[in-house]
Amino acid sequence: RGRGRADGPDDSEDADDARSSSEPRVYLDPMDPNWKPPAKLDWLHVPKTGTSFLYSLVLYQCDKTIASAKDEKAEKAAMQKNFNLIVKGGAWSTCHRGLRSYHSSLRRSADRGHNGRDVGQVVSLFRKPLARLASGLVHKYHQCGVGELRAVASYKNVCEVLTNPSSSKEDIDRVHKAIDLYAECVEGCQTRMASGMGSCGHWGQPTIPKSETFDSILTHAKNKSDHFAFVGLTEKWAESICMWEHYFPRPSGHPYYPEFMLHNVRPTSNKGCEDYIVEYLEGRGYRDELDDAFYAHAESLYQRRVGDCTHASEQHIETHGSRLPSTG
Repeated sequence: RGRGRADGPDDSEDADDARSSSEPRVYLDPMDPNWKPPAKLDWLHVPKTGTSFLYSLVLYQCDKTIASAKDEKAEKAAMQKNFNLIVKGGAWSTCHRGLRSYHSSLRRSADRGHNGRDVGQVVSLFRKPLARLASGLVHKYHQCGVGELRAVASYKNVCEVLTNPSSSKEDIDRVHKAIDLYAECVEGCQTRMASGMGSCGHWGQPTIPKSETFDSILTHAKNKSDHFAFVGLTEKWAESICMWEHYFPRPSGHPYYPEFMLHNVRPTSNKGCEDYIVEYLEGRGYRDELDDAFYAHAESLYQRRVGDCTHASEQHIETHGSRLPSTG
């Protein structure tokens, strides 16, 4: 079937489990000519993969309200208003439902997204694990800003030490310990969120639930993602947005606005520090094996669907004379 099921009246755990025990649903691949984009979306917002993606989601799901504006300027203002309300948790609109995931994991059931949504309504971006990790650390130990980390070193101190050639060996060792602790905290983040088997940050919890194995959680995440309505990559931002426009045209027929969709609303505060973090982790042979394996699968889904959007980044550079801003 092409569309995810519409919202049910009951989003409780019991109702979710009851629905998932029924006959398995069949989802069409977006490349199938009979596929239709779901009218209602379910955003799996993995931390540090790009909040700017929300502009695309808002223009699609809140299209009825936004497209009723009197002109393009007013339409853009309405889009920005809805974007701000979702990001800042302001006044509620029915078209916001499914877009306010607050970095929460999907339900664990094979055919479920978040509350009341099917896995066939899920849309998401994924990012190379080490780049995502480094960005999260610089962004105030994102998802792991408590516990032992802050006692070892503040996130600001990490960057001060790493970018200062005069730092002492003692300070560098202390900062390396903080990086190692943060890596441990967010290990497997994207896989856990997609599978529903844990959250992004996990202080005091095993990386994989005791009842699961590495292979079982990875397989579950892969199987769920195979049915997602959209899979993009942060590293391929222009191509992913181009692909979004292709598969999710606005119901009103109005255009998308690249000056918003290709804009980075939360750029990194210290790219040099992020590069040092990645270099350190690579140097000691660190790998997030779970997320590396899942990202490779997400990349294969993206490659299979990207089609004519393959050269979107080059076209952007040719048109605007600059590269897309890096995502922080």
